[in-house]
Amino acid sequence: MTDVYENSIDTEITNSEASSAGSNNATSQQTIEIYKQALTFNVIAKYDTAITQLLHISSYCVIYQYDEESEDWVKSSYMGPITIYSRRSYWDKFDINADIKETEKINVNKIINSKNGEYYKFGLMVLNRSQPENFSLGLLGDKYLNNDEIINERNLLIEKSDELIIIRDFEGNAFGFWIFDEKDRDYLYQLLMYCIDKLE
Repeated sequence: MTDVYENSIDTEITNSEASSAGSNNATSQQTIEIYKQALTFNVIAKYDTAITQLLHISSYCVIYQYDEESEDWVKSSYMGPITIYSRRSYWDKFDINADIKETEKINVNKIINSKNGEYYKFGLMVLNRSQPENFSLGLLGDKYLNNDEIINERNLLIEKSDELIIIRDFEGNAFGFWIFDEKDRDYLYQLLMYCIDKLE
């Protein structure tokens, strides 16, 4: 009877230790994740001081650019973690629940020529592992643009193919973002659509 009791206690202690170890592992993982996000936020802030919140990090992304002449995607030298973040912008002074008046909307040239990207509400950045220069892209939805710009297709365009998230920027350049994990790719696509006010 004593052996059975002692075995039972040993089993409980082992289970308790395993549970504690599992709990410590989970806590440790959370701590690492928080540290990683804080570190990433600080790195982005060196390049874009307007960052307000880190929305998403994917551990690895490769960027392709569409070449008009060859009509094919060409792998760029940009590869590494991809981040999406919100930022302070010109639009913060407007009521987020109110429609933007036509007279308050802007043209694309004004966005492109802005010195500090003050018109972009969100940012995308790939922290490049292969060279010092990072890839960055500002994001802004159609509702902030003059209607003529949308008619002339000068707005941001975001699509998803089998393997790439495709973004056409305000200057007409098309970039393809390859992310290994399909679920992560789908989530990133949905988040980007949210950033340009096209999430259905």
